Amino acid sequence: MSVLITPGPIRLAVLNTIGGTKLKTLWLPQPDRKSPELEWVPKETNMDLVDGSERTRRLGFIPVLRVKWSPYDDRAFGGYTVGTADGNRPTLEQLLPILSMASGFLKISLGNGSTPYVFQGIGGATPYGFVVGRVDVDKMPYRSSTFVDLSVTFRGRDIVADRTLGAF
Repeated sequence: MSVLITPGPIRLAVLNTIGGTKLKTLWLPQPDRKSPELEWVPKETNMDLVDGSERTRRLGFIPVLRVKWSPYDDRAFGGYTVGTADGNRPTLEQLLPILSMASGFLKISLGNGSTPYVFQGIGGATPYGFVVGRVDVDKMPYRSSTFVDLSVTFRGRDIVADRTLGAF
């Protein structure tokens, strides 16, 4: 199956409990041209056997999504209203506290069937996403009072058996 990621907005869901139901969905601005980057971190255990060889038990993979905005554009355009209500686009000042939420209260999606950031594979476009275990704001240097570069890494909370993301 071929996997393509095409540019477009990213959806960020705020959950009511850890891995629970969605309270609201926020739309983030379209990231930079060479962003996002999806990586699969293998989770496994290795054991040395008596003869010196290794035995590996693969538990699965954790998705890691790196997104970069140069700058983070939080203006109201393209049909989005600025704010933190369901369906809105948060400003940078509104987004940073949301990204500071406890593990498991956020879910990120690379898009839905009618918008970009969709994996194209066998059977057409399918939406994918994952519950976020950790968010790292990698860098945020100020260029001026209104434009800010932002680089964020979303690390999955749950191990998945193979390199596929759950539906969102």
